[in-house]
Amino acid sequence: MNISAPMRLDVGTILSIRYVDHDDIVSLDKSGALLHLVYGQERNILDCEASAAALLDDPFHAYSDYIAVYASDAENGTSQGEIIAAIRVVRDSHLGLPIERFFPLSPIKSQSHLFEPQRLIVHKDYRKKRFSNYPYGVFGLIFKFVVFNYLVSKQNSMLAIDAFANSRESPVNAFYGMGAIKLGTPFQDTELSSDTQSIALLCSVDRKSTRLNSSHITISYAVFCLKKKNLHYTTRKHLNPHPQIPSIS
Repeated sequence: MNISAPMRLDVGTILSIRYVDHDDIVSLDKSGALLHLVYGQERNILDCEASAAALLDDPFHAYSDYIAVYASDAENGTSQGEIIAAIRVVRDSHLGLPIERFFPLSPIKSQSHLFEPQRLIVHKDYRKKRFSNYPYGVFGLIFKFVVFNYLVSKQNSMLAIDAFANSRESPVNAFYGMGAIKLGTPFQDTELSSDTQSIALLCSVDRKSTRLNSSHITISYAVFCLKKKNLHYTTRKHLNPHPQIPSIS
């Protein structure tokens, strides 16, 4: 999935973005079908049903905010249109965050409220397009929505992101452009059937504040990992006890 190709202008489509209510089974069905289409059929990295069950049966469902992008015809547009992209943002809970199944975040939790945006999916027909009302395209629209609602509008919050390290398979470069910093070494997200390794990223409200706080975050993370050094990690599902501490430039 190469998202870095040049985009072409689509003047006939209007995009809108909004939250999907947990009781809106129709929209959840469409989001589940899109997840199955992109992650299941196109990329073959996640075994899931093409319905709301793909979302409702997930253990993090109750702590998830679902966000959908709708496309409607500019001339004969409807009030909603079809769902052409989606993402979910998981709130921290007693289950932790999904990324914590593979990567430790405990030292950071004491310093900030964490949210994890994940399962970013965009229909292949809309990935390389820009639109009259959103010239940066669908990915830009989703990033802007998430940053505003979970960073700008909330105090002392950070985004924890589990992204494929390969920029041809994920918008990792866009995350870096948002001011995200890499934490630790690459790891294997065994929820997905892919040999590509993932990386953990942290994103705060702006790059300047990230720089100011990054040293404390890094030191806390290093101390945490040293305490883990006597644990044995025998499978790919377990965490790397010796992560590389990132340098902040």
